[in-house]
Amino acid sequence: MTGARSRLRWIAAMLTLAATLLGMGSAIAHHGPPHPPKPRGAGPEDVDTLAAPVPKPKKQKTPKPAPVVKAAPSVAVLAPVALTGLQPGDKQLGLAPLAAQLTDEIIERDYAAMDALEAHLASLAGAEADPWRATAARSWIDAARHEYQDQDPTGFPQAAFARAAGLVREIEAGSPPHTIETLPPTVPPRGSARIADSLYVELDELKRHPGMTCAAAAIAELEVALAWAGNEHAGPGDCAASPHLDRARALAEEARRQAESCAKVTPP
Repeated sequence: MTGARSRLRWIAAMLTLAATLLGMGSAIAHHGPPHPPKPRGAGPEDVDTLAAPVPKPKKQKTPKPAPVVKAAPSVAVLAPVALTGLQPGDKQLGLAPLAAQLTDEIIERDYAAMDALEAHLASLAGAEADPWRATAARSWIDAARHEYQDQDPTGFPQAAFARAAGLVREIEAGSPPHTIETLPPTVPPRGSARIADSLYVELDELKRHPGMTCAAAAIAELEVALAWAGNEHAGPGDCAASPHLDRARALAEEARRQAESCAKVTPP
């Protein structure tokens, strides 16, 4: 009797186990296999970091444009800039007035124009044979450059440059050198005033001296020095004008000596 009861318990246990196994199989068939455990720290926010990195596309370098080289303007193509209040002989060609010097491009153009005019003068074959025009042109360019750099507001650098340009063009055109009959009268340019009147009298006498041709270069420098002194006198004052007046006195003495020495020579 006892053995029959033990067998019944064993059979009941087996049936219970079979039922449990059948229930698990049904659940697996309905829901699918269980998910494998996620790596530690992995969540929805970690999906991008766990994925294989995608290389970034390389930026294409845009080639730089070739630099533009500005050539210095030739005398023939200098941009005309209207200059008001010019004296006779000051042609309408020149530098920008101070009020128009607003950009580096304009200022660089003006400096290039002065350099080009000076270089053009040096290249002219007729310059050596015309010392009055050549020396006067160089002196006017020098005065124009210095006063332009000092931002002179009177119009003097513009007028000085215009006179230089006119003289260079006369040399280029083959105009004959001046004589005592053809030298123009002394008229200070715009931005200058007539000071040291005795030196102006001396200058006019030297222009009509029989030995003028021997002193042509010194006479030309003397005229520019006096004009420059008048410009400085009208602006900064006597202190700035004094060096130019000292130069003018020395030039007047040198020109007088050269002219008289030349006049004493008797032609054969």
